[in-house]
Amino acid sequence: MIRIIVRCCAGLLGLVAVWVGIDLAGEPYRDSVQFRHAGACPVAAVADAGSGGGAAANEGHGCIGRETGRVVDKKTSTRTTTTGSTDTSSTTTETVYLLSVRRSSGTVERIEVGSSLYAGAEREAVADLETWYGELVGVTVAGRHHGMLPSSSGRLVWDLLLAWVGLGVLLWSVLGGGQAITFFGIMGHRAFAWVWFGLWTLWPVTGLVAGGASWSGLLISAVFWLFGAVIAVVFFRNDNGFGRRARRRRWRTR
Repeated sequence: MIRIIVRCCAGLLGLVAVWVGIDLAGEPYRDSVQFRHAGACPVAAVADAGSGGGAAANEGHGCIGRETGRVVDKKTSTRTTTTGSTDTSSTTTETVYLLSVRRSSGTVERIEVGSSLYAGAEREAVADLETWYGELVGVTVAGRHHGMLPSSSGRLVWDLLLAWVGLGVLLWSVLGGGQAITFFGIMGHRAFAWVWFGLWTLWPVTGLVAGGASWSGLLISAVFWLFGAVIAVVFFRNDNGFGRRARRRRWRTR
């Protein structure tokens, strides 16, 4: 009886999470699609943006605004990422290229750019900036361009991830038998694998929604998705642990 009550409550929570996530994702989805199809703002709007009202001039236009800025500083840092389990983990370190740009309004923003643009960007160099409702979505320095997705793309990922988590809870309420071990797994491996797989599925999909689809984009997205899928399967299949002792226990059970 307790398991039935738990499954019913979990099913209700899952449905609520799915509904709320999809409802919240509506606005960032429309904004992302609008950004993908947006063209350059009219000359009048660009002129207004150059006179110091960049954000205000672009509000409500749904177009890519342009303004002129200056490179004030640049620096590099490192980003370390660890993937895999405790016994089979791998660590990768990548260089992050950061550029500080002063906008026409006087504010300074630090953005992450590619290595090519970073190498050609000198301090006090002119930067041609692209804006979308006041936020930077592109920068060009010395003929080298770097584009960025708007913040609505990131919001879309997290809103849909909420719906994805709700879907997992709903499936568990139907198929999990009401046992916590079938939902979380040993040390939460199953729950982590579900969220991980959802994140690695939604991230490239929302990027394609905002940035458009191309053969290169589809190929890169497929590679990232396969990587995330492999990690998720590893966590699902190794629900009783990752060490040799766990493998020996499974062998003895067989």
